[in-house]
Amino acid sequence: MMDTKEMVDELFSRAFLCAGKEGADAVRLSLNTNYLELAGVRNGKIDKLKTALDRSLQLCLFVDGRYGTFSTNCTEKGPLEDFIKHSVSMVRMLEKDPFRTLPKAERLARDARDGKEAGVWDPSWDHALEKLRGLALESCLWERKSLIEKGFRLVSEEGELSANSCVNYVRDSNGLDVCHMESSYESGFEVTVETPDGALYEDYWWDSSPRLDAFLASVHGISQEAVRRAAAQIGPKACPGGLYNMVVDCECAPRLGIFDRSFRNFHKEQAPEPVSVVNQTQKYDCQAEQALPDSQDGQRRRRYAAKISK
Repeated sequence: MMDTKEMVDELFSRAFLCAGKEGADAVRLSLNTNYLELAGVRNGKIDKLKTALDRSLQLCLFVDGRYGTFSTNCTEKGPLEDFIKHSVSMVRMLEKDPFRTLPKAERLARDARDGKEAGVWDPSWDHALEKLRGLALESCLWERKSLIEKGFRLVSEEGELSANSCVNYVRDSNGLDVCHMESSYESGFEVTVETPDGALYEDYWWDSSPRLDAFLASVHGISQEAVRRAAAQIGPKACPGGLYNMVVDCECAPRLGIFDRSFRNFHKEQAPEPVSVVNQTQKYDCQAEQALPDSQDGQRRRRYAAKISK
């Protein structure tokens, strides 16, 4: 569900007219509309369905050398005019901001009129919504789990598939009139597997794309990848301390930055150089765990030391 151009023109015209009557020197309006449809599945069955529509109007008001921003989701004529009237009155109470102005007309964008220039809008969006529920069921592994259960049992499979659209119209009193449209499809699954001895392992996987055709190429393998990641945890082996070559998965790489910052906070005098984990193998010497004094809340804090081998 999207606003038509006629609806947007009528809304903006009323807002500009009202702001001008109240004494605004310049105005910028931004109308944002977000539409979401979501289907959740659990163990091969539809678990929940959700539809959400969020619509908001943002006003940037320039009044007597002062500036203020306001937003509302009420766009009916009477309430909107009252809202603009009170907003202009509030701006007059603010300190002057002489350097805050709208961009000059020659600096404004002129090539974003239909909202599709960025290439992130799917023309098949309306038809995709009709396929959402069926696609969510088709992407489940639950009815076909016997084909992948090798040395483990799939005991739980939960997933969500959503289609989202975002449309943004921006117009101001200097002549700016642009639009941006964006669509996205997302799916994620979390699974739990059980080994014959009763041990449970869980993991997840997800994927997204702004276009349905690209999304369809990967959506059926998301749950299978989550199962593969969970099954890969079965039978972990203890690794003795020492110097090892380590290839860092992209899902784990961000944690190394947190690890390094925590280490620096505890021991600045012994902190290693920042670790780069992009497309390369690093060598780490994992030293023994060391306990720090109890913190004020009584919890024991611990640290690990890491050392890069040049």
